[in-house]
Amino acid sequence: MRIRKKTPSLQQTAPLYFVGYRGTVPAPEELKAWYDLEYGGPLTLRADEQATESWSAVHGPWTAHIVIPLPATHIEGLKEKLAWEHEHVGAIAPALMPPRDMPDTILFAARLARGLTLLTQGTAYDITTNQYVNPSDCRIAPSPSST
Repeated sequence: MRIRKKTPSLQQTAPLYFVGYRGTVPAPEELKAWYDLEYGGPLTLRADEQATESWSAVHGPWTAHIVIPLPATHIEGLKEKLAWEHEHVGAIAPALMPPRDMPDTILFAARLARGLTLLTQGTAYDITTNQYVNPSDCRIAPSPSST
């Protein structure tokens, strides 16, 4: 009997970043233009047909999921826990990938969080490191040219 390995699905994992902001969500074209300029692109964004606030972001072999803004039912306790006064919150989660691809996929999600933080002039919360990042100190995965 031959053992077959399961191939990972492109389901999303738990969010790695929350982005709190006021005002409007940047258009997908704005995020795409920023990403392409900062990281060389091409970034592909696809809105979910049933929920326009849910996007799938793809750059090369890496995929992440963005939900911005999160539904009010999802952020009731979150805003108090994070001590945020932001009106809206978005989330960025990498897709499930094989372990060898996870570091690059996590970096991709961090870059998307950086872009959304800069474009919304909001605050990113890194769940893994328990750190808040504002646009003025945005050091989430800077581009190689900015170092």
